[in-house]
Amino acid sequence: MPRVSRNVAVVVVAVTAILVGAGLAAIQLLGSSDASSDLDRFELKSSDLPAGYRETTRVEPAAGCSAALNRVALRRLRALGVAGCAVVKYRRQERNSDPRGLVFLLDYLFDDVPSASAALAQLRMDYLTGATGVPVGSNRGLPVPALGDQAPRGIRLALGSAGLRLGSGFVYLWRREQIVAVLAVFNLLLHDFGQRDALALARRIDQRATN
Repeated sequence: MPRVSRNVAVVVVAVTAILVGAGLAAIQLLGSSDASSDLDRFELKSSDLPAGYRETTRVEPAAGCSAALNRVALRRLRALGVAGCAVVKYRRQERNSDPRGLVFLLDYLFDDVPSASAALAQLRMDYLTGATGVPVGSNRGLPVPALGDQAPRGIRLALGSAGLRLGSGFVYLWRREQIVAVLAVFNLLLHDFGQRDALALARRIDQRATN
């Protein structure tokens, strides 16, 4: 396997681990009809993305969420009042099957607005803590976006290590009523998403949910 391909594979595994370890993975819960109707409003569609992206994971809210879990994150989110969740993931791949782009949307429904607000701050902190390891070269805050009812600073990630830069990532988290949404996009050797593109996508998802 070529060196670049090996490094891309490492980044893909590490990015997935970051999402899981930071508590941004799904929670194994049965979904109620109310949770389904609320979470179904927040969608990430293939038409939202550049050509070449294919859906690889979708967990509908009615069935609950299933993904690799961190027990500590599971207990913490339950303690914060999580009542349901949904996950969708898209990847863009080249001819040699190396992933070149990853896009995640994770939605969490909480018991009430104060619980969702508290969880929003905690999820961002968890993400920053989880994003400090290899192969994330650095992370830094972005300006607070006009997004949803509440949004903290976005996060810019530099992917790579030891002089080998493999790409970039952007994460936006926001609250709309009792739902917290997390959008994460990762450019691996490509530049499908700049900061403005990632924020525009988050706003499109949020605006569609309110219509």
